[in-house]
Amino acid sequence: MSDCVTTISLWEQCAAELAREIPDDQFNTWIRPLQAQEEAGLITLYAPNQFVIQWVKDKYLNKIEIILTNLSQETLSVRLGVGTVTPKPETSTQSDSTTPSNTQQT
Repeated sequence: MSDCVTTISLWEQCAAELAREIPDDQFNTWIRPLQAQEEAGLITLYAPNQFVIQWVKDKYLNKIEIILTNLSQETLSVRLGVGTVTPKPETSTQSDSTTPSNTQQT
């Protein structure tokens, strides 16, 4: 699962399942702003600020971990951080297509 497209797809599937399980206003406030990046069994979810991270950690992290594990058929670690995932310029020679910017891990 090192391919970024797979990660986005996996997170989108997780988000879709969460959207079915929680009220729309909660989904739009806490889950929709999250961006995902995956590397070798680790998914990092980036939030716009520390408040969102804390809320997601307290209310939804366990559910997110369960859904991602069920979808991927493997145990994935989920890390939370402040920042965004931005695409690298296509002329870049590096193989990773996304990089976190302005990140702060928790």
